[in-house]
Amino acid sequence: MHKNIFILGIINILLINNALAQDSTYVFIYPSAKDIDVSVECNLSECDECVTYDYTIYSLLTSEQDVWTFRVDYTGGTIDSLESPEGWSVLKPKDTSIISWGAKDTSTFIRPGHQLDGFRIVSPELPMIGTYYVQGYFPTPVLESEPDSVIGGSFYENSKKGQTLVPMNDTDPFMPFTFLDRICTYQQQAYDLGWISDQGVFSSLRVKLNNAKEQLEKGHIHTVIKLLSAYINELDAQKEKNLTDEAYGLLKFNSEYLVEKISE
Repeated sequence: MHKNIFILGIINILLINNALAQDSTYVFIYPSAKDIDVSVECNLSECDECVTYDYTIYSLLTSEQDVWTFRVDYTGGTIDSLESPEGWSVLKPKDTSIISWGAKDTSTFIRPGHQLDGFRIVSPELPMIGTYYVQGYFPTPVLESEPDSVIGGSFYENSKKGQTLVPMNDTDPFMPFTFLDRICTYQQQAYDLGWISDQGVFSSLRVKLNNAKEQLEKGHIHTVIKLLSAYINELDAQKEKNLTDEAYGLLKFNSEYLVEKISE
């Protein structure tokens, strides 16, 4: 039976990191886990009043390490279920907003030039932009004695990171104008991240949202719904053309929720 090197690695990292706060002459420099070129895609789908977040990791041929750990941070909230690819395990430590996947053994690492899907979160929470972290594999260091200080031992500083979609824990009371303003912010962030590739499409979408804001301020709810419906139609038309899966899912799920709420 293969040992779960993901679990063993985490235990060893925790032991080594106990030395971070101590003064010493023995400084241990942690091996790099960032010699990888990776990208992460997130596709959203609706399932029984929940949102399914499906992640795919791509490791480019220029990667110098195999990928063995993937983590997303979110703001909390309800998680209905978690799934992992075959040969990987998933952990969500209690009272944290961390979801972490890891390969159980070397046979399921993501090699350079390969990809792997099957990383899944099911949650009733709407999507927001969050951060992912990916680590390349290195043999867990075996130390003859505990170091007094460690450089590069933090998971966050020793990982490649980027932006993806994660569940959002929204505890604020629903306010239509505030929510619409949030969608406008998401759209600008998506454009800045390159998730909206065409400036003309971005401008067109922005005009529709601005018009909806003006009508909402005037209390013209029926007109707002028509404008948002046109906005959603444009999202559908631009999907996989000038919108990535992330931009499409982020903007569509949130705008549809807004329409639903103001229609009540």
